[in-house]
Amino acid sequence: LEFRRVLFRSRAPGQTVTYTLTYQNTGTGNARNVSVTDVLNANLSFVQNSFVVPNGQSASYDSLSRTITWTIGSVVGSGNGTMTFDAKVISGVLLGTNITNSSSISYSDSLNNITRTGNSGITSLTVSAAPAFALAISPPSRTQDVDLSVSYVITITNNGNSSDSFRIAFASSRSFPWTLYVDTNNDSVLNNGDYVLNLSNTGTISQNGIMHLIAIDTIPYTTPDQALDSTRFTVTSRTDSSVTGNVSAYTTARAPNVTITKTVSVVGGGANIPGATLVYTITFSNSGTGNATSVIATDTIPVHTTYSLGTILYNDQPRTDGVDGDNAQIVNGVLMVNIGTLLGNSSGTIKFKVTIN
Repeated sequence: LEFRRVLFRSRAPGQTVTYTLTYQNTGTGNARNVSVTDVLNANLSFVQNSFVVPNGQSASYDSLSRTITWTIGSVVGSGNGTMTFDAKVISGVLLGTNITNSSSISYSDSLNNITRTGNSGITSLTVSAAPAFALAISPPSRTQDVDLSVSYVITITNNGNSSDSFRIAFASSRSFPWTLYVDTNNDSVLNNGDYVLNLSNTGTISQNGIMHLIAIDTIPYTTPDQALDSTRFTVTSRTDSSVTGNVSAYTTARAPNVTITKTVSVVGGGANIPGATLVYTITFSNSGTGNATSVIATDTIPVHTTYSLGTILYNDQPRTDGVDGDNAQIVNGVLMVNIGTLLGNSSGTIKFKVTIN
């Protein structure tokens, strides 16, 4: 009996290999009790129910010994037959791994009952590249004040069977100009040693290696309060551009919305006549959710009036007129109040009195 096997020469992890085993009796006598065994390589997994054998023959797979047995029976002179089965390259097998395999045949010579054996010779399969990676982003969403920076941590885990490098692109619904940095010490904070990532080539990430990135943007101060930006970061293998993935960051902006109004009334009622005392009320408010900082209110004492000394009230608390330790003053007929930080959804009042000349 002559025996040979055929297979595909290159497969990636997860792909199927079809093995074809062929026997031929080149003699004139019959061969009896013919059987073939094949022990699968450890880097292969058998595909159940994949046997194709001629009628009257059978094949089985023992998962414990990883052995395929093809029971042929008798083969007459010049007889031949073919059997195929499928196996898969298991995940994680390194690029360039040489998977070898061979099959053996045994039979009895009908002329003298001598048991004879043969083999198919060694066949080999070279494992090709199978790029794969996993992406994660933390946290998936943030809320931040305008004109301040917001950051997200992105990790790329190379799950392929070889080293790889990647391209990164992003699309922001509000056109935020993100900058990505390589977080060299994996502390999720931009500091010395971190550097700007080349978006067209991350550099090599070894198999099972992880690259830590920080995406940072300063929210433009013109962004409206509660505006939502959705940014999608897309990562593509440079080994195989069909292997791609993405994660998204959702950023809600907090912005202040400061307004000011001014009213006037006559103290004690009555007419607006010379000698009457007027009280002015300035109401300031921040209807946004973001804080307003370094807020200063100013007002010029109206013409044809004289300021009533010592009448400044800030949130109904008295303030002095001079330049001293409190937050209010009147200099050259101009009232100035340093409100400082005005929290989101907060308000206050400033009052002062004048007499009509």
